[in-house]
Amino acid sequence: MSCLHCSVLPAYTPSSAAPCYSLELGSCEHLLEQGRGARTRVFTGTHIQKSGPDTVVLTDQDSNAELPTYGWNAFIAGFVGMEERERVSLIELRIKGKMEGVVSECIISERGSVSKTFLDECYTVWAARCVCEETCPSNVLFSANLPSTFREGNVSHPLPPSYNATFGEFGNSSVKVSYTISVIVTRTRKVSFISRKNTTSVIFNYRPRTWPGRPIQYPVSDFLTDIKVMPEEWRQITAAGLPRPNSTLGAIYMHLFIPTIQFLPDPAAAEPTIEVTLLRQTLLDLNSHREPFHQVIGRATLLSTPPGASSAVEPASSASLDWEGELRSKPDVDVGSFDAGAFKVQDFIVVDVVPPACSKSQFPCLRHSYLNRLVTDSAPDE
Repeated sequence: MSCLHCSVLPAYTPSSAAPCYSLELGSCEHLLEQGRGARTRVFTGTHIQKSGPDTVVLTDQDSNAELPTYGWNAFIAGFVGMEERERVSLIELRIKGKMEGVVSECIISERGSVSKTFLDECYTVWAARCVCEETCPSNVLFSANLPSTFREGNVSHPLPPSYNATFGEFGNSSVKVSYTISVIVTRTRKVSFISRKNTTSVIFNYRPRTWPGRPIQYPVSDFLTDIKVMPEEWRQITAAGLPRPNSTLGAIYMHLFIPTIQFLPDPAAAEPTIEVTLLRQTLLDLNSHREPFHQVIGRATLLSTPPGASSAVEPASSASLDWEGELRSKPDVDVGSFDAGAFKVQDFIVVDVVPPACSKSQFPCLRHSYLNRLVTDSAPDE
């Protein structure tokens, strides 16, 4: 009979605990390099909301902000402080998201509205095994991760940002996306088994951050030189201005150049009038009908550029007029485009060319729009 010899495994010592990590530099640490792009800012303030005997405190907030704010897939943390805690039997945390829209009579034949809860998450924070034997602590911590998506039928949508727009020119029609955090404390009455609930609700802003995939290349000298030096950085969009039917003139072509990455973080007098605007379109599904609303959320400042030296020898058929400028959104625009099924917000670059003495001109006005997207931050390496 053969004997099988097994080697004895060497002894192992337990690994040391992983070091604690922090976004802030330690006393013996030095920052070697840091990009100029979007960075997470750490807040240490609190937001406090009181309702009856209960007080909800949300941590990691900006002390100067009117409402607490959370980003994509954010970690919601805080605690609830309670009076009358002897009869507390259950504490729940609820996160809700709601869409609301109102369309006035001047838009459609009937006034209509839509209200939809697209997010409703509930968590048990604390539960007593027996109210007679267990007293709830005076302060109970809670935490939860904000979901990043919601489902509408079989379709998954990213959570839309908090949004509130009123369209006064359309009879005070409005659309709204809102979020609330609620802490529900259930207490058992002393004389009966009937429980009473006290709810403390906090409205919060949801602000997911977005940025382009790469930095925008800023001008080298002037716009026409940039097109020659960096043609790959610009997308050219062409629209034809056709003359009126009884005119013998040929078409005039308008060329719009915007950055290739297609993300965008009182004009000088010129003839013809050139106006470039940022137009926001809000679409609301109501009774199987999609209602559009429009707002101008930005205007460009344009300056005409002098003709080049070669323009003096070019034929008249090749003549051109050039303008350049920057298109910026208004300071109060803090939400980009999103698609939440029943609500959709999208942004367009709109170019209007109005010829001088338009009613007598052989060319009508020209309007061309191009779908674009706004982001909240610059590129990570910009």
